[in-house]
Amino acid sequence: MNGVVNLSNGSLFFQRVSYEHQGRYLCSPFNIHSTGGSSQVMEVLVREPPLFSVKPKELYQQPRNTEVIMPCEGKGHPPPTVSWRSVLQNDVATLVTSTLLLVESTTPHAPTNVSVNTSAFAATVSWLPGYDGGHPQTYVLWYRLVGQGDSEWRTIRVYPDNAITLTIHNLQPESQYEFQVLSRNAFGDGLYSEIVRANTTKWTYLEGAYPTDAYGSTYIPTVNRGANII
Repeated sequence: MNGVVNLSNGSLFFQRVSYEHQGRYLCSPFNIHSTGGSSQVMEVLVREPPLFSVKPKELYQQPRNTEVIMPCEGKGHPPPTVSWRSVLQNDVATLVTSTLLLVESTTPHAPTNVSVNTSAFAATVSWLPGYDGGHPQTYVLWYRLVGQGDSEWRTIRVYPDNAITLTIHNLQPESQYEFQVLSRNAFGDGLYSEIVRANTTKWTYLEGAYPTDAYGSTYIPTVNRGANII
């Protein structure tokens, strides 16, 4: 039998196991005088972990109302089963692959990873774009002051269209604000991002510097009662 060696100590060495070696074996020690009889039958079962023969692509991007086929095929022993996540498994091992289906001509997905950096009178909001639905998307930043009944939401259209950061001016010092980002395209508004809260910092006259507005001009701030100014 190919790939099988009888060692000097009587052991049977399989150099590279294949399906050819699967079966039942027994051994019988003997010498010039006699034999010790046969051992119990030993059954060798060859198992092969699953392997992908056909994997789905990492990304499928299709228009609405069209068909898409995501193939997932594999081989192994025993034959593997396939379930869609896509998981390929048998008794030996489990393999998992993933794919992403994006449908075109839809409203955009929500922006993600919203972060806020604040000073006393300003906040810089940054985010990552979600899927644009296959069409250019724009953003609207929503924000409001938290506390004392919560103020109404204010909105700012983000320019240029591809910008993913915006600085808001004329905020109140030592105050908490909520921020969220909305994306939209030719098919309408998408989903809002998660709401992120951030606190503006303290401001003191002793610093000798007044805040600036969106145009870079300094101004004397009007501070609501309740904000601590030194």
